[in-house]
Amino acid sequence: MDHIGALDWVTGRAGDVEVVNLSLSGGNNDATTLAIARAADAGLVVVAAAGNTGGNARNMSPANAPDAITVSAFVDTDGRPGGYGRPCDGRDDTFWPYSSYGAVVDVAAPGACVLSTAPRGGYVRESGTSFAAPHVAGSALLWINNKHVPATQDRAALVRLGLSGRWGKAQASPCGFGGGLSPEPALVIGPCQP
Repeated sequence: MDHIGALDWVTGRAGDVEVVNLSLSGGNNDATTLAIARAADAGLVVVAAAGNTGGNARNMSPANAPDAITVSAFVDTDGRPGGYGRPCDGRDDTFWPYSSYGAVVDVAAPGACVLSTAPRGGYVRESGTSFAAPHVAGSALLWINNKHVPATQDRAALVRLGLSGRWGKAQASPCGFGGGLSPEPALVIGPCQP
């Protein structure tokens, strides 16, 4: 099943699913944009990786879908602000250099040297916006449950506003990151302790 078929399958089960993570990217794709719009109309929140081109995500799908919450990546190796963590695929608390960026990006999350399960078992450290997007997908579900956001057509917009607003910190803030190429905030759940 391709990703559009998968999106449509999930949209048909919107009563059982609340958030969809799309850790994939490609060129402009109107069919993907329409499938994401159908999902949003059904009350689903779709989170999309910005891509790993190091370029503008405006021509990348699904990153450029208006109904998706699009995620760029930054380096965070210690879970704290200040840039004191060890370097790993970039300096701690800086924009990940291969992350796509641009006006279509809504929020940034840790995406460098993320500990992840490996396809054949065990764990590996990997980097990419595909590793940042699941942080935001999980946070979207927390936002929905904590704020009791109903499954309506504007659910994705309400969650985007919450994650980039109340749970987002400006890049220039003590809990942000340096080197960003577009103004998306850093996702910070809970209090910021610089």
